[in-house]
Amino acid sequence: MTSKVPATRTVTEKSKAQMVPSTQENVTEEIAVSAKNLYKVFGRRPKEAVERLQHGASRDEITELGTAAVID
Repeated sequence: MTSKVPATRTVTEKSKAQMVPSTQENVTEEIAVSAKNLYKVFGRRPKEAVERLQHGASRDEITELGTAAVID
């Protein structure tokens, strides 16, 4: 019984260009993604930091809890 080894393919610069569509082809005026009330906080107590942000605290006021990377 013989086993077949799958063929490997080397990705060349030319084949990479064929895989990635042109930027102009992807331009659209429609909204692709929308986010509201989004928070991303890094740190030891991110839940507490988000609660304080939701109640009006500024980024500077929550620095002991974490770093607010996104507030939207």
